[in-house]
Order: sequence, then C-alpha cells, then structure tokens
Amino acid sequence: GDLVEVQSASCIPDDQQRITYDFEFTSATPNVDEYMLSIRASSAFQINWGDGTTTNYLLSDFTNLSRVYHQWNDTVQNLNGHYHVEIYGGISELVICKPSVMSNYYTTAIDVTKAPGLKTLIDRDSSKVDTLDLTNNSHLTKVGLASHVAEFGMKSFKWPAVNEIEYLYITCNENQISHTTAEQLNKIITDAPTVVSGAMEF
Repeated sequence: GDLVEVQSASCIPDDQQRITYDFEFTSATPNVDEYMLSIRASSAFQINWGDGTTTNYLLSDFTNLSRVYHQWNDTVQNLNGHYHVEIYGGISELVICKPSVMSNYYTTAIDVTKAPGLKTLIDRDSSKVDTLDLTNNSHLTKVGLASHVAEFGMKSFKWPAVNEIEYLYITCNENQISHTTAEQLNKIITDAPTVVSGAMEF
C-alpha cells in the first residue's frame, strides 16, 4: 500500500505553531493602547487580533516575558462582543490578561494543541474556559486559570501525554462562585500522571 507520513504535533516547527483564544465582553473603549498579553517567544511571531488587524513581532523584543499591547479600532463595537485571536510562531510563555477598557470581559476558549513548545500558560483574569487539551504540550511546567467562573465548571481537562507540569491551579476569588464540581476536580486529579512533581490548587 501507499506510505503515508503523518507529522507529530510535537514536531511542529516554530513558524507553523499556533495558539488561539476567544473572549467575550459587553462594551469597550476603542482606540486605546491596551495591555492584552505577556509573551516570551522562541521565534518571531504574528498575532491576528480578530478585528481586521494583524501585527508582526520580533524575537529580539520577547526573549524575556514582555507585554503585548493592542489598540482596538472602531470595529470593536460591531462584533457582538466576541473576539477570536490567533498567535502564530514559537511561544514559550503566554499570559492572557483582562483588558481594562472592556466591561464584563471573560476568556471563553484556549487552544494550544498546535503549540508544543509552550512552557507556561496562564489565563490571569476572568476565565470561563471549560475545556483544555494539553495532550501535545509536553514542555508545560505551569498552567493556571484564575477567577475561573465557567458556567459548567471544568468539563474537560487533558494532561500532556508526557507530563512536566509542576504547578496547576484552577481557582476563583472569594467573591465569586465556582461551578467546578467535586467530581470534575477528582477526575483531574485521578487522571494526573503518576509523577507530578509540584502542586495542584483548586
């Protein structure tokens, strides 16, 4: 028969790696430089912001964890409160931040299945992410979902096939209600690899 070659997700070169995330909001102030992300990169990278603009970034500016700003244009009022952001390139550390110009902001989805070089993934504020697939992320050491208020809790959490995670947290603030059930948390714990070298906080 024919020989079919399939490339492993863990072998994706930097320039073909991709991270996407979605977020929602109710209102926003356009044309203001806003702190959106902190990134440490392993290559030059590009961000498609989902508002019709794409920005290229140099590796030399992101060899350390550095802030990424974006100025949302007037179309921010015409997208029904939803954005889909795509990041192309080698990303070692990613921290997703809550923009101060957006009211009722929540991160709703994160896809890192095509970012095998990722070592840190933090959704720092107002997370409604309820599904996270880390199967291909064998270099991850730290994962966090803060202010986690997903309506149906953490419905699905997949550990890396080769696990190096030292610290995992899925938490909410004292004045928030967590919808993550004891059953869901127990499944995350029982599904954890036999060797987890750090702490889990829920």
